[in-house]
Amino acid sequence: RVIESVGGSWGLVALFAIHLLAFVALALTRRTWRYLPAICTFALLVTLNLLQAMEWGAESLHVALRVLAFVGLGVSVASWWRRRRAQASEGD
Repeated sequence: RVIESVGGSWGLVALFAIHLLAFVALALTRRTWRYLPAICTFALLVTLNLLQAMEWGAESLHVALRVLAFVGLGVSVASWWRRRRAQASEGD
């Protein structure tokens, strides 16, 4: 069971690292800060799953990183939603 958990964590590290790199590339290419919440969220998720895969850190640290990642997700979704509403109102 531990090996399955560790293997899953490495897979998540890879998945989240790909997303992190994609958002960094978007931010640099488009020269905008609007991807910063997503970048921070994926950086937290990479860190969390890397720590879990290497079996480092206390559970309280893992919980704190997870909570911060959820906060980042909320900020990302809220800013995306605000931007979409603003674009829709400009089109009216």
